[in-house]
Amino acid sequence: MKKFVFIIFLFLQFSSQAQEKADSLLLVLNELNGEAKAHVYNQLSSLYTKSDSALAFHYANKALTIGSQINNSNIIGQSYINIADTYFSNEKYKSALELYLKALDLLKDIDDDNIIGELHRSCGASHLYRNEHDQALTYFLNALTYFEITGNKKSIATTYSNIGHLYNRLHDLTKALEYHKLALKISTEAHLEENIPVCLNGIAATYTLRLMPDSAMYYYELSLERFRELNKEDKVAAVLQNIAWLYKREKNYTATLNNFNEALIGFKKFKQKNHIATVLHGMGDVYKSMGNYNQAIDIYNEGLEMAKTLEKPYFKLLSFYDDLSYTYEEMGQVDKAFSYFKLYKAYSDSLFEEDQIARIEELEAQYQSEKKETEITRLNTEAKIAQLEIQKNKVTLLFGIITILLLAAIIAYILYSYNNKRKINVLLQAKNSQIETQRNELEILNTSKNRFFSIIAHDLKNPFHTVLGYSSLLDKEYGRLSDTDRKKYANDIFKSTHTIFRLLQNLLDWSRSQTGRLNFEPIAFDFKGLYENIHSLLKPVADNKKIMLEWDIAEQSIVYADPIMVETILRNLVSNAIKFSHENSTIRTTIEIGKDVATICVRDVGVGMSMNDLQHLFHIDSKVKRKGTSNEDGSGLGLVLCKEFIEINNGTICAQSELGKGSTFCVTLPTVKQKND
Repeated sequence: MKKFVFIIFLFLQFSSQAQEKADSLLLVLNELNGEAKAHVYNQLSSLYTKSDSALAFHYANKALTIGSQINNSNIIGQSYINIADTYFSNEKYKSALELYLKALDLLKDIDDDNIIGELHRSCGASHLYRNEHDQALTYFLNALTYFEITGNKKSIATTYSNIGHLYNRLHDLTKALEYHKLALKISTEAHLEENIPVCLNGIAATYTLRLMPDSAMYYYELSLERFRELNKEDKVAAVLQNIAWLYKREKNYTATLNNFNEALIGFKKFKQKNHIATVLHGMGDVYKSMGNYNQAIDIYNEGLEMAKTLEKPYFKLLSFYDDLSYTYEEMGQVDKAFSYFKLYKAYSDSLFEEDQIARIEELEAQYQSEKKETEITRLNTEAKIAQLEIQKNKVTLLFGIITILLLAAIIAYILYSYNNKRKINVLLQAKNSQIETQRNELEILNTSKNRFFSIIAHDLKNPFHTVLGYSSLLDKEYGRLSDTDRKKYANDIFKSTHTIFRLLQNLLDWSRSQTGRLNFEPIAFDFKGLYENIHSLLKPVADNKKIMLEWDIAEQSIVYADPIMVETILRNLVSNAIKFSHENSTIRTTIEIGKDVATICVRDVGVGMSMNDLQHLFHIDSKVKRKGTSNEDGSGLGLVLCKEFIEINNGTICAQSELGKGSTFCVTLPTVKQKND
């Protein structure tokens, strides 16, 4: 309660100072005309941007009217900026971006690189919050160009923080941490006290995404202390929200709710709707986890109404509908649960279809681009060969003329021609060899492409047919079906959606590995903690087939590798074991720690494989494709992905199997950093 009163006091103190400045400007307003009066209106608008949107719009529009009457581009441009800033504060990023671009067009010729740089940065921030990352990065880099000309350290540091935040959203955490730390270095050296806590918060957010909670909490607490010293209540709320999510991950629900409640107070005062909706969703999750379903529903509904007022509410609405459906189901209120599930399904289908089409078009465009580059290389090589042929013919012609004119030098020219011809032939052979190599590479690429799109066209289509067919039956014939049929259809839908999710996850990971967008960030980590995450994720799937997941993993089983890649490897191996195991069987995961390597094995007693199938595993063009024991589909892409990730991490993979007796997949990974890393 004391902390609550303290925050209120800081806010009132800040508002009082702003109000005093506004009052002094209003006193001189009546004495001014024309351009001077418009400038005062713009100053008043800037003062009210975050505290009173209505007044901010009112004064900016008055300045805009005067600027239009006297045809003053600078006043009009500044009015656009003030209105755009107000839209941005109210999270209306599309409207803000339109006005920032208008202002940029009006003010592009002014001799003030700082203003132009800030406009580029504002455009970048608007694109960032609209999830338009490429455009955001372009504008941020343009802004840096202008700020470096003026030597504006504060704006440079702020822009580096913006870029760090962008890379956090893209999950490129190495680059994100690099930019946040660079922003902190510049802010510290230039004594930019207001920038320092922003940079600390950015670093903490990156460590959170890297699953390093102790480092994240250290930087959050530093950031929180600095913001409180500076009386930045809106920033304090943002950091408290981040700390709450960190506590939630550790299942410390009391600390989570305390921090969420404090953050909510700040966000409501500044009318930050997006943050309010996010906090309410987090609080609802906590109450649901604690079994307090009625309070969870109240909080979810409050957040749902807030989400409906956002500019881009889709993903937040999707989350609220999903959690409300689940909560009502837990309470036994099936009708309400089904009602919210239908809303969730309608949004999910629409968003999924749009996302899949965009991804497939992106992959096709990438393939066509690579194909064109290969074709250009081939044509250039052919041109060089033709040029060499022309050169060869010229040499032969020259030799004939010299032979006729200078019989005495015939031997010397024969030797010259012979040596030159030999060099040309060697070069021709090298070029022909290069062409053959490129042709083979192109065939491999084409085979991989065909296999890749075959997976998308066939393996992704089949489970969708199951989902669409059974969900249509449930929708149209629900009342006529027995409970046994409904349960069977629901179970088949669950299996198919699990297959779809697993296939999409593998497709996206494989695509990133093939296009060079996969970051390799090896660290020393405890394998047991990673396995526990996989166990929690796959236990419902195993339970569905009555399969027991056992493990023999000691505490402090440290390996040195990229944890995200290792998680993908282990998830695929255990998922495959579940898929090909019989009901009431056991899957066992073990790890043996040696001096330099750890050996991780996943064993099942399922259907096993023939020697022929074993020899064709781990290849994208492999024809090995089998149904699971419950008729589950599979593409074979998971093992291809495992092999690539293991080799990146300086490890190995092998498989042993016997038909009818099960399979064992063993992976080796380093336990210490390799010299060639």
